[in-house]
Amino acid sequence: MVDSPIKTIFADLRNVINEEVDDYFKILFRFENGITGEVELGTYFLADKPKWFERHWFIGGDTGSMYSDGFEPEGKIARTTRLLKNVPGKTTMTASGPTRSFGPPPEGVLTTEELPKVDFSHIMLFENYLKSLEGKEELLVKIPEVRRVLAVMEAVRESAATGRSIDFE
Repeated sequence: MVDSPIKTIFADLRNVINEEVDDYFKILFRFENGITGEVELGTYFLADKPKWFERHWFIGGDTGSMYSDGFEPEGKIARTTRLLKNVPGKTTMTASGPTRSFGPPPEGVLTTEELPKVDFSHIMLFENYLKSLEGKEELLVKIPEVRRVLAVMEAVRESAATGRSIDFE
């Protein structure tokens, strides 16, 4: 996802509806290269639209961001052609009042891209596992990758229990 080690993890983890299921979490990742990521899921975020229970992924950096909604993701990558700055003497009026920071960027500065298309089905992981047992394929998800995910999950639980960010990698 982000080609950089995770520096810190901060998490809020709750049992809103079911005490035996973590049905809400918000995780903030800070990566060594300065990128931050946010993952949030809540089974009780209600909305009057299809697939309301599918939450979003968001990754933000200093030259762009990516969002992805749903389990069959729809989203965009937004990038800037140059670093956005406050414009001295230029004020934009918004519903919340005047601003120099949150007005629309000049034309051509913000570009959007579609998310890359990925041909994937979860059944492919099970098929790959069986083929790896038969010696026909290498595992798609390597054991060190599984260990890393489990370590992230442990850091999430520790952060939620202590209310502090956890140093990682």
